[in-house]
Amino acid sequence: MLGPFYVSKASAPGTYRYQLLSLLPAYLAVLDELSKKHSVPYIDLHAMFQALIKQREPNAYALEPLHPIEAGHLAIALKLLDFFVGGVSAPGNARE
Repeated sequence: MLGPFYVSKASAPGTYRYQLLSLLPAYLAVLDELSKKHSVPYIDLHAMFQALIKQREPNAYALEPLHPIEAGHLAIALKLLDFFVGGVSAPGNARE
């Protein structure tokens, strides 16, 4: 299961992006719990992107938070390749 992501550093309370970022962790926790309960692999793409945007600005991966550009698609592809093949230098780690 691929977790949803929101590529943003929004820090201004009251904004839509800030509100969404504050609600997303609870939703992701439910997905993680369900994946464990049903023995389904879960890949947390939100955590991956949050780690990546500590290094570069969010618009390096997505011009708006939901739709990645080439670099964002590449990060997702490397994450999936690492999950399926292993040993690939991919951003973050997938949990099996």
